[in-house]
Amino acid sequence: MSELNEYGVNWSELDLSSAYERNLDVLDSYNLETLLLEIRCNIKTSDLSRKSIMGQAEESIRSKVSSAIEVLFDNLDAVLDYELSDRED
Repeated sequence: MSELNEYGVNWSELDLSSAYERNLDVLDSYNLETLLLEIRCNIKTSDLSRKSIMGQAEESIRSKVSSAIEVLFDNLDAVLDYELSDRED
């Protein structure tokens, strides 16, 4: 994830001195409208079932969580340094 996204953010090297970058969502939201769109695009009518809908949702949610964990892993040192420099105890 070392490339800049459309907002000019390098997710592998977040600048925690920037309030803007500290307030970026690490975990993208997931709503029912998104799920419905994914179902429409990814599941054929003949395959549509409770199981296929849950499978689609689980795949999407796992992907989002995996991406968020990757961002956190890439920035662990920066998070630790930020917190240590901000504490007085």
